Amino acid sequence: MSVDILRWMAEDGLGECHYLADENIGATKIRVGDLRALGCLVGWDPDSGHVHHGAVWGLKQKVRRKVARAAITVRKALGET
Repeated sequence: MSVDILRWMAEDGLGECHYLADENIGATKIRVGDLRALGCLVGWDPDSGHVHHGAVWGLKQKVRRKVARAAITVRKALGET
């Protein structure tokens, strides 16, 4: 799962929705500790032009449902209810 590292973004003066391309993309946030408690690995994974990019590894279907329950909606996608 691809993630943005919000603490680093804030330190650089960026808002938490800075990397969202358009209104058709929603976003949620979750604490790294919650992901690690579910057995996931979380770390920095920069890609071209995105130094605040991270990743979550080890998401199995059962864990994905738990992550979804723990996530906080930041921005809904346009048209999402």
